[in-house]
Amino acid sequence: MKINDTKSCILKNKKARFNYEIVEKFESGVVLTGSEIKSIKKNKLQIHDSFIQIEKGEVWLFKCFIESTTDKSVYRKIKLLLHRREINKIFDRVKSKGYTMIPVSVYWKKNFIKMEIALAKGKHLYDKRAALKEKALKRDNKKLTRLTM
Repeated sequence: MKINDTKSCILKNKKARFNYEIVEKFESGVVLTGSEIKSIKKNKLQIHDSFIQIEKGEVWLFKCFIESTTDKSVYRKIKLLLHRREINKIFDRVKSKGYTMIPVSVYWKKNFIKMEIALAKGKHLYDKRAALKEKALKRDNKKLTRLTM
């Protein structure tokens, strides 16, 4: 993997689009230690159970698993870097309209690790079933068009 690429993906949260309806996305910086960066380079990172909260005007990522060789505790809260106006916008929406913040992907941008976070609304069970049905129909249509050609 080349670190100097403009944007190369490290990890995507595949369950995010299934469990949530994504309304708006933001790019944030991540405050990490040296050993955590080494672990992320080796793809020792999990964000599928993670969530984001705002505490005292700062944005924090919780339940992120980074396998580290030096630290015994691999779960810790990680600070995310956003502009003040973005934090205020997110805080207003989460507080008033019942949205939640989730991590969508982690990627390299130049020499920095960035995280794409999303303002999302949880899906109901019937929405998830409809999405699975639609996905199955698309897959069947692709098979039929391949067979007819």
